[in-house]
Amino acid sequence: MPTEFKSSPRALHEAVGESHGNAERVLRFTTIDAPDPSLDASAKSINNRSEVIGEYFGGIARGGAASSFTYVKGASTTINVSDSAFNTRVFQVNDPGEVAGYTSDFHSLSRHGFIYDTEHGTLTAIDAPGANFAGTSAVGINNSGKVVGDYVSGGSGHGFIYSKGNFTIIDAPKAASTDATGINNHNEVVGNYIDSSLHNHGFIYDKGAFTIIDVPTASHTQALGISDTGKVFGEY
Repeated sequence: MPTEFKSSPRALHEAVGESHGNAERVLRFTTIDAPDPSLDASAKSINNRSEVIGEYFGGIARGGAASSFTYVKGASTTINVSDSAFNTRVFQVNDPGEVAGYTSDFHSLSRHGFIYDTEHGTLTAIDAPGANFAGTSAVGINNSGKVVGDYVSGGSGHGFIYSKGNFTIIDAPKAASTDATGINNHNEVVGNYIDSSLHNHGFIYDKGAFTIIDVPTASHTQALGISDTGKVFGEY
């Protein structure tokens, strides 16, 4: 059951980032448990249909590794990738209910990216061509189902866009390693790269062109996500 909490405008501003005049707001909290309520759970992403994805940890059989779940219409359901899946992580759910994440193989520990469809319960594996034993990670997805992530090949990391079986590789200029971290509904991608001096730089990738993001005076910059209006968030 949702829990109601009445808050003053100031407290509300601190909690959700906005208030309107002196009007009192009511905040409603819904507790989300893992499929096994005895295990610790964390929510990772929510879409505009109020579908939530998250992770839970623990269980002797799992060796304390992460498992992932969906929370749809009040019910938590584990995302079952495969019998050999170990340490399944999820990062984003889009409005159609598609989830981007990756899992590690129990035997090789190699990562395999995936798209999980919450409506149909189907899973699409994402393995970048040429990826070595480190494997492929899928971390962002837009409403068209285009996925971004990274993989390792030839001793360095590469970003990618995955769409309906096709890969577009993203390698920033003069980069020793590149990863893609987010994509908006205009297919603008953000990510990061490490240069030969081991400094980290953010970037926007749009239609084959790079815009480098370096916060003034910062020793490193990371871009983590991008809105549909082109605003980028990150850290430095």
